[in-house]
Amino acid sequence: MPAEVPSVSVEELRASTEGGASRYKFGEMGTSGHEMQPFWVKMGLPLEVCTLLSLNADRLGGVWGDPPTLSARCDALRVLLPLRPLRQIIAGYPSILAYRPDTVREKLQILSDALPRTDVLLLVSNSPAVLSKAPEKLRERIECILGLFPRRDLPQLVAEHPKLLRVPAAELEARGAALAAAFSTRTLFAMKRARLARLLSYGSDKLARLQYMDRCYPGMRDRHISDFYLLRMPIVTFERMFDRKQPPRRASLRAVLNKVNPRMLRPLRAALPARVNAFQWGRQAVGETCELTRVQRQREAPAREAMEAAHLARLTALQQPTTPGRKRSVRAKKMWARF
Repeated sequence: MPAEVPSVSVEELRASTEGGASRYKFGEMGTSGHEMQPFWVKMGLPLEVCTLLSLNADRLGGVWGDPPTLSARCDALRVLLPLRPLRQIIAGYPSILAYRPDTVREKLQILSDALPRTDVLLLVSNSPAVLSKAPEKLRERIECILGLFPRRDLPQLVAEHPKLLRVPAAELEARGAALAAAFSTRTLFAMKRARLARLLSYGSDKLARLQYMDRCYPGMRDRHISDFYLLRMPIVTFERMFDRKQPPRRASLRAVLNKVNPRMLRPLRAALPARVNAFQWGRQAVGETCELTRVQRQREAPAREAMEAAHLARLTALQQPTTPGRKRSVRAKKMWARF
């Protein structure tokens, strides 16, 4: 069991910070972007981030053209998020400076209350984009994730994969219902957090494919094809391969197999990848093998003809000019004609 991390105390969240509303409203132009460029460069931000923030002063105005307010908010962020340098936090999510310190403090308090055994400061320092959602939506999405499955480590799941908080609550519920229909309760309880988070990162429409495969193709998910292969598959490819209304065309494969020597299929059977549709893979593989065999035989044709002529000359020199010898020579010609 991981060590329990104490939540953020109220005293830490109520640390004295300065800075509030900007002197300029949204759309009102203050300091120009050209004059704001040295302000951002002095903070040690990357050049592309400095350029973006300077353009905000000309396009959006408001706080982006108010250096005193920005300085006060930077000082407040240093107090609220002390685990990482401020330049790294701003480079990861520049829009964090658009929030007042009270708003950031409120969102930190929501995360601390909803995830009591999680280091919230470390979570936000590593993924500051979590603060991009409104406090009500942030609380709603955390409660939704914690109620998806009967597991005790869902707070750790949110802390390790904060990108899930960008998904709306209704979509999260739909994804959880799709996984509950595709997996048993025991499987969901024992599943690793990394795998569960990866499954939750796919849309509910794609997760519905898993239940569809269990209903229409029982056993294929466990034996021949992986879940993530199905989820990554484009919708057109999935419908062409597994749509019950349009069964796969097998006549073309049979026509190809009828022209192939059975010995040629042995390396194909050995090279068959695991958990793939053997029919779809075999159609392409057999066609490629037939083409390679045809090209190889064309290249070897002169050598084979020379070998055949030498063999016939040797037989002619060793045999007597009698009728049995001529029959044997004719038999040899027929034998070489097969190749």
